[in-house]
Amino acid sequence: MTTEILRLTYETDFGSDGEDSDPINPLSRAVNRLFEDGQPFKRLNMCCLSDDGDLYRWFGVFIKSAADRILFFPGCKKTIEPIVGFHGNRLRWNQVFNLDHMSLERGFRNWHISSSKSTAHLGKLPTADLGEGRYLWFAISLSQNTVFREFQKRTIITTKAPSSDSKRRTQVFFNSRDGANFHILGVHPDARNMFPEGFLHISIIVGPSGFDLYRGEKHGYPENSPFLSKPLPIGSLQIPVRLHILSLSDSVDIQITTAWLPGALNTPFTLTAIT
Repeated sequence: MTTEILRLTYETDFGSDGEDSDPINPLSRAVNRLFEDGQPFKRLNMCCLSDDGDLYRWFGVFIKSAADRILFFPGCKKTIEPIVGFHGNRLRWNQVFNLDHMSLERGFRNWHISSSKSTAHLGKLPTADLGEGRYLWFAISLSQNTVFREFQKRTIITTKAPSSDSKRRTQVFFNSRDGANFHILGVHPDARNMFPEGFLHISIIVGPSGFDLYRGEKHGYPENSPFLSKPLPIGSLQIPVRLHILSLSDSVDIQITTAWLPGALNTPFTLTAIT
């Protein structure tokens, strides 16, 4: 079978001058299976983080697969391994595992962590039912924003595809971006002033298109987490948050809620799931 080497460039008018051609950037990872293995997807949306508009960093890429799963490819600067996980106070995982993306099953009731090209899965984790068809998928906490890679104005995808099918696969990619916005996430302007020592926390809620924004208290804050350097006094605080809505398809919306929490983490990156 004859293959072609494809080089695609995604360009924006914001971000740092330069280009990101590293194959671990989240856009390259997200489209890898389409071009190399022919596995299509319906929709692709990208997000980045902005620190008062001065510096942009990748947050990640959301995909709605052909099988109606929702995938998220985080924009981490480095490969994430090993994985250490707790269920309450009980150690559940402590193993080498190359985290590539998170995969939410149809129906939004459970999800798992996947390695590159889904060659290995870890866990069957619950979502939290928030009512009205909304589910808290997971939450991410970052010790520092620098855990995520700097966003460049040009993102380079270098991949390969069979010559006989490269045009179709390229068109699937373009179709998945038709009408999609690039979302820029930020924290509430009052947040950092309230907690000079703090860390970024982001919760991901999925639900039917047009769902009412969730304004309750379940955002997967890492209370009692072993990865906190000191206890998190969430119950006694008013946390300023910022809500963002990403339309992934005609039937699915995603609410991304950003918060700045007091304290510090003792690890670069945590994921939280609650019931």
